[in-house]
Amino acid sequence: MASGSRSIDDQISRRMGQYLLKGYCMLDQYCEDCQSPIMRDKLNRLQCVSCTIRTELLNEEEPRDVAQGQQSAQVTGRNGSGDQSNEHVMAEPEHSFDSTRSILREKITWAALQLERNNSVTDCIELCTLMKHCVETIKTLDNLR
Repeated sequence: MASGSRSIDDQISRRMGQYLLKGYCMLDQYCEDCQSPIMRDKLNRLQCVSCTIRTELLNEEEPRDVAQGQQSAQVTGRNGSGDQSNEHVMAEPEHSFDSTRSILREKITWAALQLERNNSVTDCIELCTLMKHCVETIKTLDNLR
């Protein structure tokens, strides 16, 4: 996996952790585009953190017309209604908390294997950060039950 991809994953994990600390709820619902968990804020707005961060990074690289950006930022709820928002489209739940925990454990295992093979201090720090955020997310999921 490329270093840039790990960096994006770290940003996503970090932001999810920050949102959980702010009272957001990680739902048993997943994004249609990237299959990442959907989060809900205290105002019941839904957000795919992964797609939001990737969109932010794209916007930094390729500035777009403001009107075009506002048109594409729509959230579709279960009833199919489009609400104007800066959040991303979410899917109906297909996985359970157990599935999410399993995916996070797989990420930890993968990161541990990469850590053994890697000699770069920067990459090792990123891998440790990823593992830390995955463990924190698992603990948060356990507390939500």
